[in-house]
Amino acid sequence: MLRKRAGLFATIKIKLEFHFAPMLTRIRQFLKSIHNSATPITLLHFFAIMLLISFWRGVWVWQLRDLIPENSTALIFQAFGVGLRLDLVVSALFTLPLFIIVFIPTSLSMNWGKYFIKTWSMISGLAIGISMIIDIEFFREFDSHINLTVTQYLGTDELWQFLWATYPMVRYLLLMIGVTGLWWFGFNRIFRKIHLQPSNPRWLPIPAFLILAILLVIAGRGGLQERPVNWGNAIFSQNHFANQTALNPLYFFGRSMAQLSDTKNLKATLSYFPADTAWTITQELISSPDDIFPNPQNPLRRRHQPPEHPLTKPHIVLVILETFPGEYCGYLNPVYADITPNLDAISRDGITLQRIYANGHRTAQGLGAILCSWPNLPGTPVIYRVEAQRNMPTAASVLGDVGYETTFLYGGDADFDNMGGFFLANGYDRIYEQDDFPADTPATMWGVYDEYLFDKTLTILDTAETPHFLTVLTVSNHQPWSLPAHREAQIPPYRNQSHPNADMLRTMRYVDTTIGEFLDSARQRTWFDSTLFVFVSDHGRTLHQAEFHDPRNPRIVGLFYGPAFIDEPLQIGTITSQIDILPTLLGIIHLDGEDTFWGRNRLMPGPGFAGMLRNERFDWYAGDYFYEEVLGDQSRLYRYSDSWDTGIEDVTQSESVRYKSLQREARAFLQSAYFGFGQRFFDPTNLQVKAD
Repeated sequence: MLRKRAGLFATIKIKLEFHFAPMLTRIRQFLKSIHNSATPITLLHFFAIMLLISFWRGVWVWQLRDLIPENSTALIFQAFGVGLRLDLVVSALFTLPLFIIVFIPTSLSMNWGKYFIKTWSMISGLAIGISMIIDIEFFREFDSHINLTVTQYLGTDELWQFLWATYPMVRYLLLMIGVTGLWWFGFNRIFRKIHLQPSNPRWLPIPAFLILAILLVIAGRGGLQERPVNWGNAIFSQNHFANQTALNPLYFFGRSMAQLSDTKNLKATLSYFPADTAWTITQELISSPDDIFPNPQNPLRRRHQPPEHPLTKPHIVLVILETFPGEYCGYLNPVYADITPNLDAISRDGITLQRIYANGHRTAQGLGAILCSWPNLPGTPVIYRVEAQRNMPTAASVLGDVGYETTFLYGGDADFDNMGGFFLANGYDRIYEQDDFPADTPATMWGVYDEYLFDKTLTILDTAETPHFLTVLTVSNHQPWSLPAHREAQIPPYRNQSHPNADMLRTMRYVDTTIGEFLDSARQRTWFDSTLFVFVSDHGRTLHQAEFHDPRNPRIVGLFYGPAFIDEPLQIGTITSQIDILPTLLGIIHLDGEDTFWGRNRLMPGPGFAGMLRNERFDWYAGDYFYEEVLGDQSRLYRYSDSWDTGIEDVTQSESVRYKSLQREARAFLQSAYFGFGQRFFDPTNLQVKAD
């Protein structure tokens, strides 16, 4: 009986092997392909990158721990988990080149394949380390992860001098080299233990290739959801720092580069309305009551009513103050009256813009807004763009047309931020820069101290025979917040050394002192009574980081001073921005006509507004509200108080009518500005037909 049963089982086994042998063979081949060395190498690199990113996220949090709000520990730990989805995207992108190479037949049996794996892993580790270290100080400075802004300064000597003078570069470099070296050593130690089994040169291990390819695609999308992850997936709480901890800096940088440098994407994103509709809304915003738009082929060109008074032609000194936040200016915020006593004094006899906002967060953006009256645009600043290399109206070109000599003074290298080329191409007769000062003139890495700029201004005006327009761009109120040696005793440290910006407040006091000395000297000159002075900040500063974008940060300084030209002191309480400086200046001297400016003469009645673009985020201020939109993504409406010590309230849902109204204004304004620049509507000779 037992023999019969054994024979039966043997027969069944033989039949099963006969029928299923091909299937079993294919399964064995499949499993063999899965265990090909390319599979563990790819997975090793992917997870090693994930681990490295998480480590650097920990370093990022530790270095910025002073910015962490109270009672946020649990959220910070949660942010590490939330951020994994964006980490998957970055890890997949860094792993993709290695994945392709290791699946090339015979690559693992050749020296070049092994060298590539080692070299690429080192490049990946260094790229992540360098980016994360840069992001630490970039975030501290701009309250944002690294983005397109970084690429616009990489080739400048000033940047590298500034980095070495301001940040602990040696410590950061040692940290980056040490961490990357240990990570790379660990990666290679595991890599050497993997049995290198090259693919058969006659065929690719297709099953393993396809499975890993699918996994990398899923990781590159951040999961299996319907749409790929976006940076908004990292926003999981009301805690700004926790949200930014979850947001992968490399992902944010890549997204910024892809969106802001891609014209097609921008055109699609900013095409909110038909062109005619957008321009109709825009014209209502930027026009004064009696303005007309006479040229349908150029909807930006407007004609003002003739002024009631004849044109006056005073000397004009326009001082653009580096990083001068309005909150620290005494006439706007009495808490800091001891910081700016000289600006406070002239504000009592001048015209002050009490609620003026910067249009961007960099000097180059501020120059385009102040001197060209053109809004900040997505991507590169106006003064960088090739369209602006000719016929771009500026304060200098307009005043030059009525007989002014025009001069630009800057304490540093005029080629920085493309300033020299842009200004010489658009109306300035002469540029003074650091090379025009004696070599031993005290300076920072950014340029000579402000007092020497003001001395040069006095010299120019002392010899001026015709009306002169001088633009003075200061540099001293900038990191590393230093003073000339002979001023150290005169200007003591700020009274409260525990203040987070004590060093900056001291340099602001220095700049204000030099302004006072400059004006005192000017009052002794015969030309003082025929001179109009303008003071405006180039941008604000991130003083408040608790909110995603605190409306106090872009508040700046803006005032006009000239006793002979300002009959009565005036405080303008409506919202204004840097683009209003030039039209208001022309209004004070009664120079009107036709122009293609975006700002308004704020001496004329009309509602106030300000548009502030910072990277991909556009804020629109009107009254006690600001509308915020991330281009191509979410938008909100907030109500805020003009007070310096109050917060903001999200009213998107409760005030939906106002939300849609301000959204309509903001979108039309930005759309018209972006497309209008591309169509050269700023060019007074341009008569091209509008494009949809």
